[in-house]
Formats: sequence, structure tokens, C-alpha cells
Amino acid sequence: MSPSREQPTKEHFGEAVDRAFSYLVSEFAFRREPMPDDPRDIRVAYSSPAVRIVVEGTNWGLNTRVALGRSSSGGPFENFDLLDLVALRGASGESAPARGTIKRGSTQLEQIPYYARVLRAIGQDILVGDFSVFPALHATVEARARSLK
Repeated sequence: MSPSREQPTKEHFGEAVDRAFSYLVSEFAFRREPMPDDPRDIRVAYSSPAVRIVVEGTNWGLNTRVALGRSSSGGPFENFDLLDLVALRGASGESAPARGTIKRGSTQLEQIPYYARVLRAIGQDILVGDFSVFPALHATVEARARSLK
């Protein structure tokens, strides 16, 4: 039976994210932030004293995005995309997806566990508060912005 192409409910999205990213709480002492009240705002955020991870449902239920940044640095959340980290480091045994997709026809609920595995495999330094890769991520974002001008 193939997965449903319908957009998951906010509750199903949150449950899938909690299952896949449970290691953030159990192994890295993150806490889950409350979900936004707006029913159209589909995201789950986890934070530690140093790091914030946001898992967003995008494109009306078609895709998932994972954002990384500092919890609070006195400035705005950096909002670096996990796929930019994949572009810099590789996907550590996972096949790297094209930007914005995991595989043709995959659903959000299929994408969530992939992103959780990749973050765990290549982002351990970030999860413990080592932000030494952030300048490279910032440069990637800036280069993309310049290329779009």
C-alpha cells in the first residue's frame, strides 16, 4: 500500500517528528517547544541551552525542512537549512536528496525520518553546541542569495 499523498494533520506531523527526533530529547537534553497555535503553521521546534532545531512542514504538505541555529545569541535565529549542511558534509551513508525533495513522490511523513537520521549522522557537533561550521553555512546562504540576484 502506498503512502497517502494528503497533507498530514498537524497532530500527525508532530507525532512523526517526535518519533523520529526523539534522540534530541533522550540523548542531547533538548526540550520540545510548544507548537504554534496557528493551524497553518506546521512546525515542531526543539531547543537546548545552546541550539535550536526546527522541523517545518512546507509546500502544503509536500515537503519537510529542518532548520538549525543557536537558541539565543542576542540576535535572530540563524535558520540554516539541513540540506546546506548535507551539501557541505555529505549525507553520511544516506543518499543525498535533490534540494527540496527526498525522492520523487515522497511524502512529509517519509521525509521526516530521513532528516532525523541525517542530522544525527552529520550534525552531532552542532547538537552539542559546536558552531564552527556556521561560517561555511552562512557563506553557502550568501552565495545562493547572490546567484539569485
